[in-house]
Amino acid sequence: MNDYYDEVANNRLSLIRKTIIENQNVKLIVSYDQTLTEMMLNYFSSTIETVSTWNFNHEQYTLYKITLGNERSILMLSTPFFGNGRISYNGIRNVARRIINEGWIVL
Repeated sequence: MNDYYDEVANNRLSLIRKTIIENQNVKLIVSYDQTLTEMMLNYFSSTIETVSTWNFNHEQYTLYKITLGNERSILMLSTPFFGNGRISYNGIRNVARRIINEGWIVL
């Protein structure tokens, strides 16, 4: 397992950062991996703030706002792991409705 994180996790963070920078249309990142969420929180520690935290079916969700240097911001949603009795399709629907209804993302 450590080999996976040594080879893949750091590269994954680099790819995500590059994608955010190069694609102005990125508005939301969904992370169901606690390790990636921690890496993102650490990397963007000076420009990230918690927007909202809530529970759905006993699972916790946290929405963060990351402010980028060019007066642009994106949202990052931390969710439980998908499958294995954790986040479900109903959970995804609930999150999408909440993000849209609260006006955090305008379609």
